[in-house]
Amino acid sequence: MNSNPGFGRRFSRRKPVGQNGVLTADYRELQAELARARVRITALDREIASLSATLDQARARALGVPHS
Repeated sequence: MNSNPGFGRRFSRRKPVGQNGVLTADYRELQAELARARVRITALDREIASLSATLDQARARALGVPHS
């Protein structure tokens, strides 16, 4: 038997069910927090893309590269 209890453990996608729904409520709150984080990441990705395009344009102007 392995002395590391976490070794080889598989995590399922089943929702935990706890006494009085405590674990289920925690799970739902974590899912909501994860969804908010994903929305924030998407917004930041868009902002990075926009800033990158602006930087590319500024570099092109500085180098005198004609735009299309």
